[in-house]
Amino acid sequence: MKTRKRNNKPRQHRRLVDTMQLALMRATRLTPQEVAHQMAPARAAFEALRRGQATHRQWQVMAATLTIAASIEKQGVVKGLAGMLSETDAALDAIANRAGSAEKWRAPVLRGDEIRLLGEFLHVHEFQLAQLSYREYRQACAQAVARVRCSGGVAIDLREDDYA
Repeated sequence: MKTRKRNNKPRQHRRLVDTMQLALMRATRLTPQEVAHQMAPARAAFEALRRGQATHRQWQVMAATLTIAASIEKQGVVKGLAGMLSETDAALDAIANRAGSAEKWRAPVLRGDEIRLLGEFLHVHEFQLAQLSYREYRQACAQAVARVRCSGGVAIDLREDDYA
């Protein structure tokens, strides 16, 4: 009769996970409060840009928000925004070119069409976020960070409170 070989290592206990809470968190849409919280940095940056008082960091917040929006578009949850996102990207590039480099940043004065386009972009991005689950949002953020780092850029953390 064969005997089973015993493992002398102590048994590791698994952490208890509330699977229902985990499933709900990843399967439900973002709440209006969560959407507002995610939009706060971009709204503050847009207001500073609109007033002509934006710092380079605030421009970066708008660019990071655009990158997240493009990742959401690529996921396929909310489609049909590629044209608007490319227009917004061109507008942000034009703003950055007028403002100069990060070391010599001068707060740019936005043109009327740029203000309108960035305002529409924020409205559309808020709609995008309202359609996403928490998991889809985290995936879009992770893809945006990977895309920025692969292109040699620096990813910024929008969860920090220094965007105002």
